[in-house]
Amino acid sequence: MPAPRLPHVPARLPWPDTTGPDPSKTALDALWSKTRAVRVYPGELGEHGPLARAPAVELRGPDVAELARLLAFEAPPERFRVPSLGQCALELRGRLFRVGLLGLDATGALRVIGWGSDVVLREPAAAFAWLAEKGGPSLPDAREQGAR
Repeated sequence: MPAPRLPHVPARLPWPDTTGPDPSKTALDALWSKTRAVRVYPGELGEHGPLARAPAVELRGPDVAELARLLAFEAPPERFRVPSLGQCALELRGRLFRVGLLGLDATGALRVIGWGSDVVLREPAAAFAWLAEKGGPSLPDAREQGAR
């Protein structure tokens, strides 16, 4: 039986599970250097989340580099967790296997699985607009899903 879902709260709140390494551009760049494709799934991360379905779009080549550029962030002054798992899941794929899993929240927070904190994107609206242009979820769709 799946665990009950927490309601989406669109605010940055401290979250108890902040174990793991600090977020860093170097660590994310290391993931991007191994990434050959990105599968974009509308919906939150999680065991019963979107990865059980087909992706909305799969990005390759220069689109991967552009997405990496759009997901630029500033390291947070203190660790925090957004209480949702995001409204868009990004599966970073290497040559054969998954190399990373990211959750993008409508509030502009980015969760990298394995990190001890979420981060805030510099330009979340630009990232969602670009993803929508490529066939992924748009920011209004993500906000609507987050309100459910």
